Amino acid sequence: GNNSDAAYVFEFDGSSWNETIKLSAFEEINAGGFGESVSLKGDLAVVGARFSAGTGSAYVFQFDGNNWHGVSQLMASDGENDDYFGNAVSLSDDRVLIGAYGDDDRGTNAGAAYVFNLNSSYLIGGQISGLAKGNSLVLQNNAGDDLTVTTNGSFTFSSPVADFAQYNVTVMNQPTAPNQTCLITGGNNGDGTGTLAGSNATDIIITCTTNQYFIGGSITDLIPDNRIIINNNGVDELTVSSEGTFVFTVPLDDQQKYQVTITSQPNDPIQSCELINNTGQLNGVDIDNVMINCEFGDDLIFRHDFEAVKGVSNTFTPTDM
Repeated sequence: GNNSDAAYVFEFDGSSWNETIKLSAFEEINAGGFGESVSLKGDLAVVGARFSAGTGSAYVFQFDGNNWHGVSQLMASDGENDDYFGNAVSLSDDRVLIGAYGDDDRGTNAGAAYVFNLNSSYLIGGQISGLAKGNSLVLQNNAGDDLTVTTNGSFTFSSPVADFAQYNVTVMNQPTAPNQTCLITGGNNGDGTGTLAGSNATDIIITCTTNQYFIGGSITDLIPDNRIIINNNGVDELTVSSEGTFVFTVPLDDQQKYQVTITSQPNDPIQSCELINNTGQLNGVDIDNVMINCEFGDDLIFRHDFEAVKGVSNTFTPTDM
């Protein structure tokens, strides 16, 4: 991001200092102030970013013996814009002290400091409903900790999250057999995100609904203003009075079977129509290849051509050939 800033870690090899890694915020932040304050102790590093997210935040990194990894983003539980949380940070063992000189709780810009215990961590979970039998979806927390869910009910991610750190539950892979869309609500912010505050987060709500698709096709050689009545699965009736495309009004759940039949053939004039591709099972797309082909019948009485005229006989005598 523009002016997203950075922090650099150097290691002493006995004779000189060498840069080992450049640390950056976990997400794109513009002018976040990342790196304005830093603190390092053992295998932990904390980097302040007093402008990020409007309220300010601090990022915790941990060294595993080979590489540095982002652990959590710390934010004040009562943070407000322009608190400048993260302006100052300090590590002591597993605790971190973070300053926020713009906090207004004790007066305008009276300031505050927050203590976090990096050893405390809690689990993220909630409830899922509407998942079709035999289906599954893959959830993630903070873009990792993949969790495959196959049944309705409660779920819990296996990896705990540090106290006061943020969590962000998302759907990595939507269910596909049948196709479903699962939406996430709950959490501190109502959208599956929030900040831990001394306890497990168990209020994530995931609601799944099966995707629906429409059944349709085209009809040919239907005489204008003639009518054919068709239905799908014996319940969704549709009257068609011109050739071209048609679509039933009631969509069906994915993987549901469909069967299009003719309830009433055209009769003004009489025509015979036949169905092609009229049965099957939905598989993630609308159906548009049901074909209805109509033929001209033997009915020679056309309503527009042989209307009776009062006082005139509608008979004729063929002439000699």
